[in-house]
Amino acid sequence: MRKYLALDGGATKTFTAVYNENAEILGIGVAGPSNYRNIGEENAISNINDSVRKALHSSGTNGSELDSSTFAIAGVKDSNRSTEIIKSIVERTKVSPGFQLFNDGEAGYYSRFLDQDGLIVAPGTGMISYCKYRGRFERASGWGWLIGDEGGAFYIGKNAISAFAKISDHRMPFDKKLHEEIMKLFGVTHERDIVNQVYKETIDIRFIASIAATVSRLADGGSETCRQILKQAASEAALCAIGLHESLQVTDHMEISGYGGVFRSGAIYWNTLKDVVREHIDNVDFINPIYGYHAVTGSILMKLKAEGFDYGKKDINFIIKNIDQLVNKLDSADRKKYLFM
Repeated sequence: MRKYLALDGGATKTFTAVYNENAEILGIGVAGPSNYRNIGEENAISNINDSVRKALHSSGTNGSELDSSTFAIAGVKDSNRSTEIIKSIVERTKVSPGFQLFNDGEAGYYSRFLDQDGLIVAPGTGMISYCKYRGRFERASGWGWLIGDEGGAFYIGKNAISAFAKISDHRMPFDKKLHEEIMKLFGVTHERDIVNQVYKETIDIRFIASIAATVSRLADGGSETCRQILKQAASEAALCAIGLHESLQVTDHMEISGYGGVFRSGAIYWNTLKDVVREHIDNVDFINPIYGYHAVTGSILMKLKAEGFDYGKKDINFIIKNIDQLVNKLDSADRKKYLFM
């Protein structure tokens, strides 16, 4: 039976799955980010190797047993230059030479709709959205943390820090829980010491994005400030869907779903996104989103289809359930560090 490897890499983590031709997940591995723009090429190579090593060990597979591998990494097909850099990165890893590069957004889209029409909102560390309609495939957002990416985890974390500053200046109502949590997260005892922690030579994008999990927890605990931060982020994500729907001049019924770590934040984000979209678009249905590490499902199904195997929408939930079972068995330190679970 043939065995394959699928890797999904972004700004927060690198998630790898070893699977067979029956779409059974044999093992998984998770490590740090592999977006070279944020962490550099050598760190990306190291994290890819670490994730692959863990997945191979978990599945009881030697690298020589793999028929081929796929890599869906942020930046593929963004430009010829970025694709060449990522190709060079993968070639310098310890993975067998037979590999194929996927655009991470394309693979993520496939994890919800396969090759059918639909619209995806994908708030991870950053933010991107895709829509396929009548043969056209367009995207919105994905401009990076400095220019945009409104709606993603970095955006939520940044806004939480901004709220902390306003609270400290008495420019907004005092939120004791958020104020204390930000102080604790940055390990400071004086409010303005946070400036030195944030404005480093290299902005710690992953750490700031991780604050989104705290915002979610506080929002569930009753923090109105954090509820508004999540609702604002979700409204920005909804604008991506609305913009794509308009730019592609969609006139038919459209299904909307999503994938990304921000959907772990719970009902506030997803319900707000749906409400804002419905204010502008009538003929839509929503399919519950999946989490960021589930996006590897798209790479798996894309590869198996290319190999001539017959898999469809009904198989998506089977693969996701299989992944979740293995995620629950991951080392607790890895779950906390890389998946914020």
